[in-house]
Amino acid sequence: MTKIFLRGQANEVLAVDNVNFSVNEGDFVSIIGPSGSGKSTLLNLMGLLTYPTRGDVYYGNIPVTKYSDSRRTGVRRDNVGFIFQQYNLLLHLSSWENVALPLICRGIAPPEMRRIAVDFLTRLDMAERVDFRVGHLSGGEQQRVAIARALVTEPKIIFADEPTASVDDANAQLIIGLFKGLKKEGRTIIVSTHDPALSSEATRLLKMDQGKLTENN
Repeated sequence: MTKIFLRGQANEVLAVDNVNFSVNEGDFVSIIGPSGSGKSTLLNLMGLLTYPTRGDVYYGNIPVTKYSDSRRTGVRRDNVGFIFQQYNLLLHLSSWENVALPLICRGIAPPEMRRIAVDFLTRLDMAERVDFRVGHLSGGEQQRVAIARALVTEPKIIFADEPTASVDDANAQLIIGLFKGLKKEGRTIIVSTHDPALSSEATRLLKMDQGKLTENN
């Protein structure tokens, strides 16, 4: 895949440069590299949040890049949980309401949606914050809400963009512990991070630099 921003302009940016690799079920992949190296762009391409300039993304040997927006949404809904660096929460909603949002299109009754959301928040030590508006939570608490939202559909693939970058040490350790548990469950995890403690849990370590990807053996 290749991704070019501002293509054809004087300030054109080659964010992802001819990257070609595969991820197996159960892999825990950590992508490291300096800021601006293309890590977040690569995650967005793999998670079908943006289109490559050239190339394809395959899910289970099926090329999904050229799917319509609605079909791409369906692939994400059925396969992907995404933990964003900026959280992307609805600040006027409560913690459990944010977590339950991905369940709405699955036809689950509201009481059951709340039960499921509260269960995932409890796993992240957020039981006492389930009814708090997200805008009233700390940054670390908001990150845990975002993680619960990403996991609530029990996705096959979990993408995480710098999940420990904006939290304190205690929250970072809690999040790393969560990823350890997901690793033991055999989940497929792809994470970009500067955190060596999180990278040390990965089964594969990739390095991104100026849009190019290499594997550290």
